[in-house]
Amino acid sequence: MRHASLQVGRKIATAPNHGAVMRWFHVRRADIPPDLRSTFEQYGVGGVQSWQTRKRYASEDPDGKIRAAALAWLTEQYDRSERKETWSLTMEAAIVVLIVLEIVLAIVGLTYHAPK
Repeated sequence: MRHASLQVGRKIATAPNHGAVMRWFHVRRADIPPDLRSTFEQYGVGGVQSWQTRKRYASEDPDGKIRAAALAWLTEQYDRSERKETWSLTMEAAIVVLIVLEIVLAIVGLTYHAPK
């Protein structure tokens, strides 16, 4: 299985290249300076993605540190949204199971208390 990796500073974040990963707890936290984090949060995911696709960002970031930090931050944001979606799906499944259990118990209760 191939893994995509992203290196920022000394930390390396890896994730499988398939969509079957469900995150309930762990979010890969980007190790980036607070000033870059606040800038990325100000512009949001769309703004950072747009900046990443520009062809002339080399003059703004000659050593590539901002680009690497932006990629790590985008990975963190993706993990957060994936975790939120995972918990939403888990809660929906739990609600469906509880409703089915309640219906089954109601049916059993009706047959048990029915006049004979």
